[in-house]
Amino acid sequence: MMIEKLFKRVYPQQPAGLAIRPRKVDFGLDGAVPYNWYKESSVFLFLNAVTMLLPVGERFFINSVMYYKNRITEPVLQAQLSGFIAQEAAHGKQHELLNRLLLKDNPKLIVIEKIAKWLLDSGKLFPASFQLAITCALEHFTASFANILFENHAAFSRFSHPAVGELWAWHAVEELEHKAVCFDVYQAVAGGVLGYFERCLAMLVVTLMFSIAVSIGLFISIIFYKGPKNIVEHQGKRPDKVVKAENGNEWLWLAFNVVLRNIGYYLVYFRPFFHPWDCDNSHFVTAWKAAGSAGEVKNFEPEFDQQ
Repeated sequence: MMIEKLFKRVYPQQPAGLAIRPRKVDFGLDGAVPYNWYKESSVFLFLNAVTMLLPVGERFFINSVMYYKNRITEPVLQAQLSGFIAQEAAHGKQHELLNRLLLKDNPKLIVIEKIAKWLLDSGKLFPASFQLAITCALEHFTASFANILFENHAAFSRFSHPAVGELWAWHAVEELEHKAVCFDVYQAVAGGVLGYFERCLAMLVVTLMFSIAVSIGLFISIIFYKGPKNIVEHQGKRPDKVVKAENGNEWLWLAFNVVLRNIGYYLVYFRPFFHPWDCDNSHFVTAWKAAGSAGEVKNFEPEFDQQ
């Protein structure tokens, strides 16, 4: 009983002023988006692989929390859960629109979606609590990717095609806004000692499966794309933290940001008393809202030649 109480810590509240609500967005994904939408390097190949995973993933997330929706009685968490579901549904819809355009230039990308579907369909064989734990782990991954994007946001927004850059920034903002919702639901329905070990096991499974899926996806994104690996050579001064695309240096930069710089963020998930808001990165959301209009999509006007 004493050990059980130790795992029932009082977790931090969501930062004040951070609402979880869906936004009405239109990124103009009308067929004019190039496959190589990032001007400065071939990082777009990595993100083109990731986006193919997302619509299937978003549906899995929604289903895993919907199973427990009627068991959540706390009004604030109920409202946050409804906001989470609406945001994730919107993410899936927008990435489906982007994926249709990318598939025109690289039809083999559909294999990535099929792999993701197979993996997550396999996840449905596990108990509902483990499926929710899988979602918690994947939400931790997406929050860490959102961190990376906003740490490099000046360069990312400057060199991205407007439609795709705005989409990823919007998605990242909402991932930060709702990053604790699934975790709070999990704690409410499956917390405690056994819940701790279950979520840690789920994170290990997710780490392996996600790494395999992304590696295969990156291979397909690179090998079966026959166009230029970046749009133009950069001219003038380069923003900090962007590495020139030559001799593989950009992939070292990507590995450094995704793996090494976030290893601490990843490992804290295994603490018995971890909570997503132990790392308060809400300032990224605040800055994005301030740059736009009441948190809606902002026109970044990147230096991108659309010819």
